[in-house]
Amino acid sequence: MGAWAIALSAQVLSQTVPATMTPGQQYAISMRIMNTGTQTWTVAGFKLGSQNPVDNLTWGMNRVPLPTAVSTGQIVTVNFTVRAPTSSGSYNFQWQLIQEGVAWFGLRSSNLLIPVGLVNAAPSVQLTAPANGATGVAPASFVLTANAVDSDGTISKVEFYSSGTLINTDTVAPYAYTYSGVPAGAYSLTARATDNLGAVATSSAVTVTSTSPSNVAPTVT
Repeated sequence: MGAWAIALSAQVLSQTVPATMTPGQQYAISMRIMNTGTQTWTVAGFKLGSQNPVDNLTWGMNRVPLPTAVSTGQIVTVNFTVRAPTSSGSYNFQWQLIQEGVAWFGLRSSNLLIPVGLVNAAPSVQLTAPANGATGVAPASFVLTANAVDSDGTISKVEFYSSGTLINTDTVAPYAYTYSGVPAGAYSLTARATDNLGAVATSSAVTVTSTSPSNVAPTVT
């Protein structure tokens, strides 16, 4: 069993798949796959097969032929066309190599949940701190916090901006950043949230001011 597992091994390096689809429409797919085993994949005996569930026909096919034989260490790009389901919903998209009549093998492609015929709602985001009108003495420090939610998916990142300039990106909640060393001046702070399908929302702006230190007269003794 161990020798067989070494002989047949594969890794999906990348996949190009549309984030959303329209029911019944055709879409081009591309996958880069490396032969990490010791056995050459022949065109006749090896194919890419659908998973989750196994051998499903969700995308109009359950087998994709390899364009050429693939020897050990080689990378093959498999291009194929799928047809989106005719009913609206979210569908799993995952593939794996198979030696026909023998076994599935190698790592599966990352499973993608593809919305078909669904409108992606934009996320919502609110900059909860600092308070509008907050001040500090230069070089000032302001703690930024934000709340972000997505009604039909997940938040992939929250970005903090100061007067239009990106100052931090946070991919895990709670979303927060300490904006330190701020020179004297007034700044417009915002938070921008991006969901798992690329929809974006920007918070209302908060204005903060970093003031110059007071000039204190020297003392003479």
